[in-house]
Amino acid sequence: MKKSCSLLLLLTALFLLPCCHLERDYDPELAAVLKKAEANEPALQKVINHYRYEAADDLKLKAAIFLIKEMPGKGYQQYVLEDSNLNNVDVNLFQYRMKDSIRKMKLYLEQLRGRKIVYSNAGFSYDLEHISAATLIDNIDAAFEAWKQPWAKHLSFGQFCEFILPYRTAEEPLQDWRKKFQAHTGWITDSCRDKNVLETTAFINDSVKRGYSYKHNGLFFFPGCLNLKQLNDLTGGRCEDLNMITCYWLRAAGIPVASEFTPFWGNSNFGGHAWLSVLDTDGKFVPMTSAYDNPKRDSLPFENRLSKAYRIMYAVQPTSLAAITNGKETLPRFLMDKHLIDITDQYIPTKDITVKMEQIESSDHYAYLGLLNGPDWEIIAWGNINAARNAATFPKVGLGVIYIPMLVRKNAYRFAGPPFLLNAKGEMEPLGNSHRLGTLTFNVIDGAVWMRPSGRYHLTYWEDNTWKESGISQTFTGNPQEFKKLKQPTYIHYNKVPENTLLRLVYDSILSRNDYGRPVVLNNGSYHVY
Repeated sequence: MKKSCSLLLLLTALFLLPCCHLERDYDPELAAVLKKAEANEPALQKVINHYRYEAADDLKLKAAIFLIKEMPGKGYQQYVLEDSNLNNVDVNLFQYRMKDSIRKMKLYLEQLRGRKIVYSNAGFSYDLEHISAATLIDNIDAAFEAWKQPWAKHLSFGQFCEFILPYRTAEEPLQDWRKKFQAHTGWITDSCRDKNVLETTAFINDSVKRGYSYKHNGLFFFPGCLNLKQLNDLTGGRCEDLNMITCYWLRAAGIPVASEFTPFWGNSNFGGHAWLSVLDTDGKFVPMTSAYDNPKRDSLPFENRLSKAYRIMYAVQPTSLAAITNGKETLPRFLMDKHLIDITDQYIPTKDITVKMEQIESSDHYAYLGLLNGPDWEIIAWGNINAARNAATFPKVGLGVIYIPMLVRKNAYRFAGPPFLLNAKGEMEPLGNSHRLGTLTFNVIDGAVWMRPSGRYHLTYWEDNTWKESGISQTFTGNPQEFKKLKQPTYIHYNKVPENTLLRLVYDSILSRNDYGRPVVLNNGSYHVY
């Protein structure tokens, strides 16, 4: 009898013990993620067991499972400093703190070695394989404390998981930041008890402004995201770096915040931009510029023109092109992220458009819209192809921008039709090969942003999917900024210019992206710069 009782008690105890593979019986998707973690699976299982048994908190358990299930693919790119012969350069450039010192040391090392030095890809570090149980548990516990703050109480659990809970903002190195930041948020709670979400955000951003600023030129050679120490040593960084420090402070204080970006501006030659957006109590997101522009309702914190905007979520978004294609298609780089949602219509007027496509093949499933940014057409949006109509439909396209339809085949971009202007009314104006010629009398004030103070500019035009030289070149002297300031018109003239065609005034010696100029369209004697 005693032996039977002992056996029964032993079996009961074994049944009640937390099993390291217990979650696989409940959630096949989670089981697959845990298996993918390989050697780090015990650490992730430890987090699950902690909230299932030790802390016994169902909501925190759900949060832990959310973080782990959506963790695949997240991490950061590692880099090593090498010279052009692939020899390792055993120097930490960031120890020189100031960006100018970093640049000077880089130049000194290049002169010393007689060859260029660059940061080379050293592999991607996946969170799933490296994050510790302590990091996740500390992050979850501190995030739930932040949820109690007055600026977070209105959040649903789903909103909390996306905009407070995540332990990273982009692809910065994995860091234990949450508890450290939260331990020093007393200055925020003491000063902002009676402030709303946006006022509190502005208070925090104003503080960030005093310690950090935008510093790009000295960091152009470093392709990765800074860590906190590097950011503090430099007292600033690029937009993604500033977003990191601001987002950390906001989430530590219980401010729900998302990371957003545009791959390329619609009226600039210098790439795109990344910013943060705060979820207000009315359910609307309000964008801000970290360390610069505070959030303001119904206002964008940048002057350049948006054509597309995307929000980076923590969870995989089934409507993202990367999730839809699931590795079966060659995609433009930024669209390979499964966590994107298109938010363009939340910020600017947009139009769903259908564009006629040329040379569609049976293997083409998706089409793209490109816009001019610097020397090249850059992909900004995607759409579904309707082969029966030889057309593609693109949703939520920003107005007042010139686009061109494109395809991607064998890792190469192909043009699939002529460019067109999507005007302010949402109408598509084709920019074809016009035989009507006119005179372009270009006021330098209109090119003050991108034109040099003096020099020779030649006219190019778009025809048959390439830029062609008009053979016309003009020289002017003066200072465009002064012309703009004094409103003194200064002109350069071009004769026999094709109308209703895409034009560019290009500097004779290309020294920067701005020397390619911006698109110009001449129509009935008048022109417009885009």
